[in-house]
Amino acid sequence: IPRKETLSNNLKVFRKAKEEDLPKIRELINEAYEVETGDTGVAFKCEKRYRTLAEVQPFLDCFYVLRLEPKSEIIGVVKAKLIDDSSIV
Repeated sequence: IPRKETLSNNLKVFRKAKEEDLPKIRELINEAYEVETGDTGVAFKCEKRYRTLAEVQPFLDCFYVLRLEPKSEIIGVVKAKLIDDSSIV
């Protein structure tokens, strides 16, 4: 519950990802896909989604991050390709 309270009392800012965001983006994506890591089940993976920053970097133009201000902490990431005039995802 304290986490929710903290989020509601701070400004959230959505912006295009930058090169320096890649380590945190990788961390968040790997954390989200952790349920697939293991050695049993139908769709398991034996390794993390992105093992290195080099695997994440080619998608930099498609990443957008949600930051929690005033600490500029990245709390979310979205991968989306914009169409035409950048008004459609």
